Amino acid sequence: MLDGFLLKYFLEPESAEPRGVIDLTKAELFTAQHSRFGARYFELHIPGEQKKYPLAAVSDDEYRQWLETLVYTIDLFASLKAAEHTVRTSPLAKARALSPSLRGEMEADAEADEFIRLAE
Repeated sequence: MLDGFLLKYFLEPESAEPRGVIDLTKAELFTAQHSRFGARYFELHIPGEQKKYPLAAVSDDEYRQWLETLVYTIDLFASLKAAEHTVRTSPLAKARALSPSLRGEMEADAEADEFIRLAE
């Protein structure tokens, strides 16, 4: 079950508590062939951890849906993280770090640049 950027997995479909949780903000997705599951097999890896999370779909449609959802979710987090980095390194952020006398002059121009960059 996907809950934001967390993929919760259960021992049984009717289980109330997840058996584990995979943080997709750190995950990398790999597709592979598997002797039992064939082409409907994929894995999630967390860099820095030795554990791999093997996943398999029961149908081609389910496989496509999972891949699309996981790729979208992982890419969305990467985009949000990049946008956050842009905000933190923007002229406005730099102006706030300067002395108070210089801050006032730069804030209006920096805010306009920031809005344009985030809107693109």
